[in-house]
Amino acid sequence: MIKLIFTLLISGTLAFAQKNTDLNKIEKGLKINIEKSQNQQNNVLQELHKIDESLETKLDSLIDRLAKVKDSRETGSKIIRNKKKIIRDLQKAQKDYNSIRDHIDRDFKNNHKYIRKDLQHLLSFMDVKIDERIKQITKITESLNAYKEYYDWGNRRNDRQNVRTADKEKDRVIKEFEKEITTLQKKAENIDKEFNNAGSKERVINTYSEMQVITERINLIEHSVEDILNGNGANQKVGRYAELRIDKEIRKSTASIQGFNKTLTYTLQAYQRLLKQRQDLEKKLDIINQNK
Repeated sequence: MIKLIFTLLISGTLAFAQKNTDLNKIEKGLKINIEKSQNQQNNVLQELHKIDESLETKLDSLIDRLAKVKDSRETGSKIIRNKKKIIRDLQKAQKDYNSIRDHIDRDFKNNHKYIRKDLQHLLSFMDVKIDERIKQITKITESLNAYKEYYDWGNRRNDRQNVRTADKEKDRVIKEFEKEITTLQKKAENIDKEFNNAGSKERVINTYSEMQVITERINLIEHSVEDILNGNGANQKVGRYAELRIDKEIRKSTASIQGFNKTLTYTLQAYQRLLKQRQDLEKKLDIINQNK
């Protein structure tokens, strides 16, 4: 009987040791995979920031130049048409970024602790992109104030048309901004309700941070509307050859914006897949540690 008990104890000890050995192997493998996933994440994120920096440098240079010029008798309405085009490209990009941000925010609210900091970094990145587009839209639209009710006697018909075009475009941009303020105000009301019923300390902090982002964006847009209404606009007339150079740069920039938006969407999707992969690995590691 004693021999049997001793045998069972030895068997149990060996089984427990074997279990721990197996768990240790699994734990080691998970840690290796988590590290690989983290390295892949970092590489993707670095590439994203590199692409972004390159685009913004080119775009800021073009917008600075375009905001300073207006049409002459030689260019007719070509400059103002290009301003309209780039304003609409920037508005489309901003809407795309808003949509991407909303998607990330849903993930942020639904995901567990393992990747929340990474998702928060993505939200901050998208907030910067959205604000940059708002400022760029404002700068170009404000420059349309150069087209006022005074005309070059040799180009009266064209000047009148450019004034009407400028006023119409400014009104359109302001209305779009006002719609966005209304949307943000509604979002702020919902977040305020969430804040009052937040419960956990983490949720209180997150809802408060989100409210700050929305408040700052509303202020930015309100100031943008004021700038558009009160700005002086561009005053440097350009000739045909300068306009051709600007037109060429705008075509390149438009292609760059479209290309960046596609790359951004693809890269963010790849990054989010890596985040979810790492989250699954971190969960498994937690389960292993709980069973050791």
